Amino acid sequence: MRALILLRAARLLAVLALAAGCVVTQHEVSVGSLGDSSVPLRTIEPPGIALCLSGGGYRAALFHTGVLTELNERGLLPRVRSVAGVSGGAIVGATLAMAWDDLEFDDTGRARNFDTLVTQRIRRLTAETLDVGAVLSTFTDSGSSRRIARGYSEFLFGDLHLADLPSGIGVPEFVFLATELSTGINWEFSKRRMGDRRLGYMDTPDVRLADVVAASSAFPAVFRPIRVEFAAEQLALAEPTEAEVKAWTLAALRDMGRDDRARALESAGLAETDQLALAAEFQKFQQLAFADKIDDGVYLIDGGLMNNLGSEYCKSAGLNIISTASTRWVGEVEAEPGGLISSMARIIVAMRRYAEARQLEELQHRSVVGRQLGGACGPGLDCDKGTVALIELSPRELRGDIRQALRVVARLRAIDPDVQRELLDWGNTRAAASLTALEH
Repeated sequence: MRALILLRAARLLAVLALAAGCVVTQHEVSVGSLGDSSVPLRTIEPPGIALCLSGGGYRAALFHTGVLTELNERGLLPRVRSVAGVSGGAIVGATLAMAWDDLEFDDTGRARNFDTLVTQRIRRLTAETLDVGAVLSTFTDSGSSRRIARGYSEFLFGDLHLADLPSGIGVPEFVFLATELSTGINWEFSKRRMGDRRLGYMDTPDVRLADVVAASSAFPAVFRPIRVEFAAEQLALAEPTEAEVKAWTLAALRDMGRDDRARALESAGLAETDQLALAAEFQKFQQLAFADKIDDGVYLIDGGLMNNLGSEYCKSAGLNIISTASTRWVGEVEAEPGGLISSMARIIVAMRRYAEARQLEELQHRSVVGRQLGGACGPGLDCDKGTVALIELSPRELRGDIRQALRVVARLRAIDPDVQRELLDWGNTRAAASLTALEH
Protein backbone atom coordinates (compact mmCIF):
# COMPACT_ATOMS: atom_id res chain seq x y z
CA MET A 1 0.00 0.00 0.00
CA ARG A 2 2.81 2.40 0.90
CA ALA A 3 4.57 1.68 -2.38
CA LEU A 4 1.33 2.43 -4.24
CA ILE A 5 1.01 5.75 -2.43
CA LEU A 6 4.58 6.62 -3.41
CA LEU A 7 3.91 5.72 -7.03
CA ARG A 8 0.82 7.94 -7.10
CA ALA A 9 2.83 10.72 -5.48
CA ALA A 10 5.48 10.37 -8.20
CA ARG A 11 2.84 10.75 -10.89
CA LEU A 12 1.41 13.81 -9.10
CA LEU A 13 4.86 15.38 -8.91
CA ALA A 14 5.32 14.84 -12.63
CA VAL A 15 2.00 16.57 -13.30
CA LEU A 16 3.01 19.47 -11.02
CA ALA A 17 6.31 19.73 -12.86
CA LEU A 18 4.45 19.97 -16.14
CA ALA A 19 2.20 22.66 -14.71
CA ALA A 20 5.20 24.59 -13.38
CA GLY A 21 6.80 24.68 -16.80
CA CYS A 22 9.64 22.34 -15.88
CA VAL A 23 8.70 19.76 -18.47
CA VAL A 24 6.46 21.66 -20.83
CA THR A 25 7.54 19.70 -23.87
CA GLN A 26 9.86 16.81 -24.42
CA HIS A 27 12.62 15.46 -26.62
CA GLU A 28 10.93 13.18 -29.14
CA VAL A 29 12.57 10.09 -30.58
CA SER A 30 10.95 8.10 -33.35
CA VAL A 31 11.71 4.40 -33.18
CA GLY A 32 11.76 1.74 -35.82
CA SER A 33 12.39 -1.96 -35.38
CA LEU A 34 15.16 -3.84 -37.14
CA GLY A 35 13.24 -7.12 -36.93
CA ASP A 36 14.04 -10.09 -34.75
CA SER A 37 16.57 -11.96 -36.85
CA SER A 38 19.64 -9.71 -36.60
CA VAL A 39 20.52 -10.49 -32.96
CA PRO A 40 21.70 -14.02 -32.10
CA LEU A 41 20.47 -15.57 -28.87
CA ARG A 42 22.83 -14.95 -25.98
CA THR A 43 24.58 -18.04 -24.62
CA ILE A 44 25.11 -18.02 -20.85
CA GLU A 45 27.98 -20.15 -19.58
CA PRO A 46 27.88 -20.69 -15.81
CA PRO A 47 29.20 -19.52 -13.49
CA GLY A 48 28.43 -16.06 -14.81
CA ILE A 49 28.33 -12.61 -13.29
CA ALA A 50 25.37 -10.24 -13.37
CA LEU A 51 26.36 -6.61 -12.80
CA CYS A 52 23.91 -3.91 -11.66
CA LEU A 53 25.05 -0.27 -11.59
CA SER A 54 22.93 2.25 -9.68
CA GLY A 55 22.02 5.82 -10.50
CA GLY A 56 23.74 8.91 -9.13
CA GLY A 57 24.91 11.10 -12.02
CA TYR A 58 28.63 11.66 -12.60
CA ARG A 59 29.41 10.60 -9.02
CA ALA A 60 27.97 7.17 -9.76
CA ALA A 61 29.68 6.96 -13.15
CA LEU A 62 33.13 7.46 -11.62
CA PHE A 63 32.49 5.13 -8.66
CA HIS A 64 31.20 2.35 -10.94
CA THR A 65 34.19 2.80 -13.23
CA GLY A 66 36.43 2.18 -10.22
CA VAL A 67 34.45 -0.98 -9.48
CA LEU A 68 34.87 -2.16 -13.08
CA THR A 69 38.60 -1.44 -12.85
CA GLU A 70 38.87 -3.86 -9.92
CA LEU A 71 36.86 -6.49 -11.80
CA ASN A 72 39.22 -6.09 -14.73
CA GLU A 73 42.31 -6.40 -12.52
CA ARG A 74 40.92 -9.66 -11.15
CA GLY A 75 40.25 -10.99 -14.65
CA LEU A 76 36.50 -11.15 -14.04
CA LEU A 77 35.15 -9.04 -16.93
CA PRO A 78 35.02 -11.97 -19.40
CA ARG A 79 32.69 -13.78 -16.95
CA VAL A 80 30.14 -10.94 -16.95
CA ARG A 81 26.93 -12.10 -18.64
CA SER A 82 24.73 -9.04 -18.11
CA VAL A 83 25.13 -5.36 -17.21
CA ALA A 84 22.13 -3.29 -16.09
CA GLY A 85 22.57 0.44 -15.58
CA VAL A 86 20.48 3.32 -14.25
CA SER A 87 21.38 6.98 -14.89
CA GLY A 88 25.10 7.23 -14.02
CA GLY A 89 25.21 3.45 -14.17
CA ALA A 90 23.74 3.61 -17.67
CA ILE A 91 26.57 5.95 -18.71
CA VAL A 92 29.14 3.38 -17.59
CA GLY A 93 27.26 0.40 -18.99
CA ALA A 94 26.94 2.08 -22.38
CA THR A 95 30.63 3.02 -22.37
CA LEU A 96 31.62 -0.57 -21.58
CA ALA A 97 29.29 -1.83 -24.32
CA MET A 98 30.78 0.60 -26.83
CA ALA A 99 34.30 -0.57 -25.94
CA TRP A 100 33.66 -4.31 -25.54
CA ASP A 101 34.64 -5.56 -28.99
CA ASP A 102 37.89 -3.57 -28.82
CA LEU A 103 38.99 -4.70 -25.36
CA GLU A 104 42.22 -6.70 -25.56
CA PHE A 105 41.90 -9.49 -23.01
CA ASP A 106 45.06 -11.40 -22.09
CA ASP A 107 45.31 -14.99 -20.86
CA THR A 108 44.40 -13.91 -17.31
CA GLY A 109 41.18 -12.21 -18.40
CA ARG A 110 42.53 -8.67 -18.00
CA ALA A 111 41.82 -6.09 -20.71
CA ARG A 112 45.13 -4.28 -21.27
CA ASN A 113 43.44 -1.25 -22.83
CA PHE A 114 40.58 -0.90 -20.32
CA ASP A 115 41.88 2.41 -18.97
CA THR A 116 42.03 3.94 -22.45
CA LEU A 117 38.68 2.68 -23.73
CA VAL A 118 36.59 2.98 -20.56
CA THR A 119 38.15 4.95 -17.71
CA GLN A 120 39.56 7.84 -19.75
CA ARG A 121 36.32 8.19 -21.72
CA ILE A 122 34.33 8.44 -18.48
CA ARG A 123 36.81 11.00 -17.15
CA ARG A 124 36.49 13.11 -20.29
CA LEU A 125 32.70 13.13 -20.04
CA THR A 126 32.63 13.90 -16.32
CA ALA A 127 34.89 16.91 -16.95
CA GLU A 128 32.02 18.48 -18.92
CA THR A 129 28.91 20.11 -17.42
CA LEU A 130 25.72 19.02 -19.14
CA ASP A 131 22.94 19.81 -16.70
CA VAL A 132 23.28 23.60 -16.24
CA GLY A 133 22.77 24.42 -19.90
CA ALA A 134 20.13 21.71 -20.10
CA VAL A 135 18.10 23.22 -17.26
CA LEU A 136 18.32 26.68 -18.84
CA SER A 137 17.23 25.26 -22.18
CA THR A 138 14.06 23.95 -20.50
CA PHE A 139 12.59 27.34 -21.24
CA THR A 140 13.64 27.37 -24.89
CA ASP A 141 12.64 25.39 -27.95
CA SER A 142 15.79 23.25 -27.80
CA GLY A 143 14.59 21.33 -24.75
CA SER A 144 16.62 20.13 -21.77
CA SER A 145 16.58 16.41 -22.55
CA ARG A 146 17.69 17.09 -26.11
CA ARG A 147 20.57 19.14 -24.73
CA ILE A 148 21.69 16.25 -22.49
CA ALA A 149 21.38 13.75 -25.34
CA ARG A 150 23.41 16.06 -27.56
CA GLY A 151 26.09 16.28 -24.87
CA TYR A 152 26.28 12.50 -24.51
CA SER A 153 26.53 12.21 -28.29
CA GLU A 154 29.25 14.88 -28.56
CA PHE A 155 31.49 13.76 -25.71
CA LEU A 156 31.03 10.00 -25.67
CA PHE A 157 28.64 8.00 -27.83
CA GLY A 158 28.58 9.77 -31.19
CA ASP A 159 25.79 8.44 -33.41
CA LEU A 160 25.86 4.88 -32.05
CA HIS A 161 22.49 3.09 -31.88
CA LEU A 162 21.40 0.14 -29.76
CA ALA A 163 21.69 -1.96 -32.90
CA ASP A 164 25.44 -1.16 -33.01
CA LEU A 165 26.14 -2.74 -29.62
CA PRO A 166 27.99 -6.06 -29.55
CA SER A 167 26.21 -9.39 -29.13
CA GLY A 168 26.90 -13.09 -29.34
CA ILE A 169 28.63 -15.79 -27.31
CA GLY A 170 30.77 -14.37 -24.53
CA VAL A 171 29.32 -10.87 -24.84
CA PRO A 172 27.24 -9.48 -21.93
CA GLU A 173 23.72 -8.28 -22.52
CA PHE A 174 23.70 -4.54 -21.79
CA VAL A 175 20.43 -3.22 -20.34
CA PHE A 176 19.54 0.42 -19.65
CA LEU A 177 16.65 1.34 -17.37
CA ALA A 178 14.28 4.32 -17.36
CA THR A 179 10.90 5.02 -15.75
CA GLU A 180 7.79 5.27 -17.92
CA LEU A 181 6.04 8.43 -16.74
CA SER A 182 2.44 7.52 -17.58
CA THR A 183 2.44 4.13 -15.83
CA GLY A 184 5.30 4.35 -13.32
CA ILE A 185 6.86 1.09 -14.54
CA ASN A 186 10.49 0.31 -15.37
CA TRP A 187 11.25 0.63 -19.07
CA GLU A 188 14.04 -1.54 -20.38
CA PHE A 189 16.34 -0.83 -23.35
CA SER A 190 18.78 -3.32 -24.84
CA LYS A 191 19.98 -4.31 -28.27
CA ARG A 192 17.59 -7.24 -28.14
CA ARG A 193 14.42 -5.41 -27.12
CA MET A 194 12.77 -2.49 -25.35
CA GLY A 195 9.67 -2.40 -23.18
CA ASP A 196 8.33 -3.99 -20.01
CA ARG A 197 6.95 -7.40 -19.07
CA ARG A 198 3.49 -5.93 -18.42
CA LEU A 199 3.29 -3.74 -21.51
CA GLY A 200 5.19 -5.99 -23.89
CA TYR A 201 8.43 -5.68 -25.87
CA MET A 202 9.53 -4.46 -29.27
CA ASP A 203 12.31 -6.53 -30.82
CA THR A 204 15.62 -4.88 -31.78
CA PRO A 205 14.62 -1.21 -31.42
CA ASP A 206 16.51 1.34 -33.51
CA VAL A 207 17.27 4.04 -30.89
CA ARG A 208 20.36 6.22 -30.47
CA LEU A 209 22.48 5.26 -27.46
CA ALA A 210 22.73 8.93 -26.42
CA ASP A 211 18.92 9.17 -26.27
CA VAL A 212 18.68 5.97 -24.23
CA VAL A 213 21.17 7.21 -21.62
CA ALA A 214 19.52 10.65 -21.58
CA ALA A 215 16.18 9.00 -20.81
CA SER A 216 17.74 6.98 -18.00
CA SER A 217 19.24 10.12 -16.41
CA ALA A 218 16.44 12.67 -16.99
CA PHE A 219 15.80 13.60 -13.35
CA PRO A 220 12.11 14.60 -12.98
CA ALA A 221 11.14 18.15 -11.96
CA VAL A 222 14.42 19.33 -13.54
CA PHE A 223 14.62 17.77 -17.01
CA ARG A 224 11.94 17.15 -19.56
CA PRO A 225 10.99 13.54 -20.29
CA ILE A 226 12.26 11.76 -23.35
CA ARG A 227 9.42 10.90 -25.71
CA VAL A 228 9.98 7.64 -27.58
CA GLU A 229 7.47 7.20 -30.38
CA PHE A 230 6.26 3.88 -31.79
CA ALA A 231 2.99 2.10 -32.48
CA ALA A 232 1.56 0.20 -29.50
CA GLU A 233 0.91 -2.74 -31.85
CA GLN A 234 4.68 -3.23 -32.06
CA LEU A 235 4.77 -4.43 -28.43
CA ALA A 236 4.37 -8.18 -27.93
CA LEU A 237 3.96 -9.90 -24.57
CA ALA A 238 6.82 -12.14 -23.48
CA GLU A 239 6.47 -15.64 -22.07
CA PRO A 240 5.92 -15.30 -18.30
CA THR A 241 8.57 -16.62 -15.96
CA GLU A 242 7.80 -19.31 -13.40
CA ALA A 243 7.55 -16.69 -10.65
CA GLU A 244 5.24 -14.54 -12.78
CA VAL A 245 2.96 -17.50 -13.54
CA LYS A 246 2.57 -18.11 -9.81
CA ALA A 247 2.01 -14.43 -8.96
CA TRP A 248 -0.36 -13.76 -11.86
CA THR A 249 -2.36 -16.92 -11.20
CA LEU A 250 -2.97 -15.76 -7.64
CA ALA A 251 -3.83 -12.27 -8.92
CA ALA A 252 -6.33 -13.69 -11.40
CA LEU A 253 -7.98 -15.76 -8.65
CA ARG A 254 -8.11 -12.68 -6.46
CA ASP A 255 -9.93 -10.82 -9.19
CA MET A 256 -12.43 -13.68 -9.22
CA GLY A 257 -13.25 -12.92 -5.58
CA ARG A 258 -11.28 -15.69 -3.85
CA ASP A 259 -9.84 -14.89 -0.41
CA ASP A 260 -6.14 -15.45 0.36
CA ARG A 261 -6.51 -19.00 1.71
CA ALA A 262 -8.83 -20.10 -1.07
CA ARG A 263 -6.49 -18.63 -3.69
CA ALA A 264 -3.48 -20.44 -2.27
CA LEU A 265 -5.29 -23.78 -2.13
CA GLU A 266 -6.86 -23.40 -5.54
CA SER A 267 -3.63 -22.31 -7.18
CA ALA A 268 -1.73 -25.27 -5.72
CA GLY A 269 -4.36 -27.65 -7.09
CA LEU A 270 -4.41 -26.25 -10.62
CA ALA A 271 -2.79 -28.10 -13.46
CA GLU A 272 0.19 -26.36 -15.06
CA THR A 273 -1.79 -25.65 -18.24
CA ASP A 274 -4.57 -24.01 -16.23
CA GLN A 275 -2.08 -21.88 -14.32
CA LEU A 276 -0.49 -20.77 -17.58
CA ALA A 277 -3.90 -19.91 -18.99
CA LEU A 278 -4.86 -17.82 -15.96
CA ALA A 279 -1.48 -16.09 -15.93
CA ALA A 280 -1.70 -15.29 -19.63
CA GLU A 281 -5.19 -13.88 -19.15
CA PHE A 282 -4.02 -11.64 -16.31
CA GLN A 283 -0.95 -10.54 -18.31
CA LYS A 284 -3.16 -9.54 -21.22
CA PHE A 285 -5.46 -7.67 -18.84
CA GLN A 286 -2.49 -5.66 -17.54
CA GLN A 287 -1.43 -4.77 -21.06
CA LEU A 288 -4.94 -3.63 -22.00
CA ALA A 289 -5.16 -1.54 -18.82
CA PHE A 290 -2.13 0.46 -19.97
CA ALA A 291 -2.97 0.46 -23.70
CA ASP A 292 -4.55 3.92 -23.71
CA LYS A 293 -1.46 5.40 -22.04
CA ILE A 294 0.98 4.20 -24.70
CA ASP A 295 -1.04 4.54 -27.88
CA ASP A 296 1.81 6.06 -29.88
CA GLY A 297 4.80 5.97 -27.55
CA VAL A 298 6.07 6.47 -24.02
CA TYR A 299 7.41 9.32 -21.87
CA LEU A 300 10.61 8.33 -20.09
CA ILE A 301 12.39 9.84 -17.09
CA ASP A 302 15.18 8.89 -14.68
CA GLY A 303 15.23 5.14 -14.09
CA GLY A 304 16.25 5.74 -10.49
CA LEU A 305 12.83 7.08 -9.58
CA MET A 306 11.40 3.56 -9.11
CA ASN A 307 14.45 1.26 -9.23
CA ASN A 308 17.73 3.05 -8.54
CA LEU A 309 19.66 -0.18 -7.96
CA GLY A 310 18.48 -2.10 -11.01
CA SER A 311 18.57 -5.12 -8.68
CA GLU A 312 15.82 -6.96 -10.59
CA TYR A 313 18.51 -7.74 -13.15
CA CYS A 314 20.90 -9.22 -10.57
CA LYS A 315 19.29 -12.61 -9.97
CA SER A 316 21.61 -14.93 -11.80
CA ALA A 317 22.72 -18.35 -10.63
CA GLY A 318 26.30 -17.14 -10.34
CA LEU A 319 27.70 -13.97 -8.75
CA ASN A 320 25.47 -10.88 -8.66
CA ILE A 321 27.39 -7.65 -8.12
CA ILE A 322 25.32 -4.61 -7.16
CA SER A 323 27.28 -1.35 -7.14
CA THR A 324 25.38 1.51 -5.50
CA ALA A 325 26.55 5.12 -5.48
CA SER A 326 23.85 6.39 -3.15
CA THR A 327 24.89 8.17 0.04
CA ARG A 328 23.19 8.01 3.40
CA TRP A 329 24.43 11.32 4.78
CA VAL A 330 25.20 13.61 1.83
CA GLY A 331 22.46 15.87 0.47
CA GLU A 332 21.37 15.17 -3.11
CA VAL A 333 19.86 18.62 -3.76
CA GLU A 334 22.01 21.72 -3.39
CA ALA A 335 19.26 24.35 -3.53
CA GLU A 336 17.66 25.50 -0.31
CA PRO A 337 14.15 24.14 0.28
CA GLY A 338 11.25 26.44 -0.40
CA GLY A 339 11.18 26.78 -4.17
CA LEU A 340 8.81 24.58 -6.15
CA ILE A 341 11.50 22.81 -8.17
CA SER A 342 13.88 22.24 -5.24
CA SER A 343 11.03 21.06 -3.00
CA MET A 344 9.83 18.57 -5.60
CA ALA A 345 13.39 17.40 -6.18
CA ARG A 346 13.86 16.76 -2.46
CA ILE A 347 10.60 14.79 -2.27
CA ILE A 348 11.60 12.70 -5.29
CA VAL A 349 15.02 11.95 -3.76
CA ALA A 350 13.31 10.89 -0.51
CA MET A 351 10.97 8.59 -2.44
CA ARG A 352 13.87 7.10 -4.36
CA ARG A 353 15.77 6.43 -1.14
CA TYR A 354 12.71 4.74 0.36
CA ALA A 355 12.36 2.47 -2.67
CA GLU A 356 16.08 1.67 -2.56
CA ALA A 357 15.87 0.86 1.15
CA ARG A 358 13.10 -1.63 0.40
CA GLN A 359 15.25 -3.27 -2.26
CA LEU A 360 18.16 -3.52 0.19
CA GLU A 361 15.84 -5.14 2.73
CA GLU A 362 14.99 -7.81 0.17
CA LEU A 363 18.69 -8.44 -0.35
CA GLN A 364 19.07 -9.24 3.34
CA HIS A 365 17.59 -12.65 2.54
CA ARG A 366 20.42 -13.32 0.14
CA SER A 367 24.19 -13.47 0.50
CA VAL A 368 25.23 -9.81 0.75
CA VAL A 369 28.96 -9.71 1.25
CA GLY A 370 29.49 -5.94 1.34
CA ARG A 371 27.21 -5.51 4.38
CA GLN A 372 27.85 -8.89 6.03
CA LEU A 373 24.15 -9.82 5.90
CA GLY A 374 24.35 -13.60 5.86
CA GLY A 375 26.58 -16.42 4.71
CA ALA A 376 26.92 -18.12 1.36
CA CYS A 377 23.27 -19.15 1.56
CA GLY A 378 21.42 -16.67 3.77
CA PRO A 379 17.96 -17.05 5.31
CA GLY A 380 15.38 -17.93 2.71
CA LEU A 381 17.99 -18.30 -0.02
CA ASP A 382 18.20 -21.32 -2.29
CA CYS A 383 21.87 -21.96 -2.92
CA ASP A 384 21.31 -22.31 -6.66
CA LYS A 385 20.04 -18.72 -6.88
CA GLY A 386 23.53 -17.32 -6.63
CA THR A 387 25.49 -14.99 -4.40
CA VAL A 388 25.14 -11.22 -4.03
CA ALA A 389 28.04 -8.82 -3.47
CA LEU A 390 26.84 -5.34 -2.55
CA ILE A 391 29.45 -2.64 -3.18
CA GLU A 392 28.47 0.62 -1.50
CA LEU A 393 29.87 4.10 -2.07
CA SER A 394 28.80 5.09 1.45
CA PRO A 395 29.27 2.21 3.92
CA ARG A 396 28.69 2.55 7.64
CA GLU A 397 32.32 3.49 8.27
CA LEU A 398 34.13 6.02 6.10
CA ARG A 399 37.76 7.05 5.87
CA GLY A 400 38.19 10.72 6.66
CA ASP A 401 40.12 11.42 3.45
CA ILE A 402 37.28 10.20 1.21
CA ARG A 403 34.46 12.30 2.67
CA GLN A 404 35.11 15.28 0.38
CA ALA A 405 34.74 13.16 -2.75
CA LEU A 406 31.48 11.75 -1.45
CA ARG A 407 30.07 15.26 -1.11
CA VAL A 408 29.80 15.40 -4.89
CA VAL A 409 26.09 15.86 -5.60
CA ALA A 410 24.45 13.41 -8.00
CA ARG A 411 24.42 15.72 -10.99
CA LEU A 412 25.84 16.00 -14.51
CA ARG A 413 28.20 18.82 -13.50
CA ALA A 414 31.94 18.86 -14.24
CA ILE A 415 34.05 17.19 -11.55
CA ASP A 416 37.60 18.29 -10.69
CA PRO A 417 40.26 15.80 -11.88
CA ASP A 418 41.51 15.19 -8.32
CA VAL A 419 38.00 14.39 -7.11
CA GLN A 420 37.50 12.18 -10.17
CA ARG A 421 40.54 10.18 -9.11
CA GLU A 422 39.27 9.92 -5.52
CA LEU A 423 35.92 8.53 -6.67
CA LEU A 424 37.62 6.08 -9.05
CA ASP A 425 40.00 4.90 -6.32
CA TRP A 426 37.16 4.59 -3.81
CA GLY A 427 35.15 2.42 -6.20
CA ASN A 428 38.23 0.27 -6.69
CA THR A 429 38.79 0.02 -2.92
CA ARG A 430 35.18 -0.84 -2.10
CA ALA A 431 35.03 -3.49 -4.83
CA ALA A 432 38.29 -5.05 -3.63
CA ALA A 433 36.98 -5.26 -0.06
CA SER A 434 33.70 -6.91 -1.06
CA LEU A 435 35.25 -9.38 -3.49
CA THR A 436 38.02 -10.30 -1.05
CA ALA A 437 35.40 -10.98 1.63
CA LEU A 438 33.58 -13.18 -0.88
CA GLU A 439 36.69 -15.28 -1.42
CA HIS A 440 36.77 -16.09 2.30
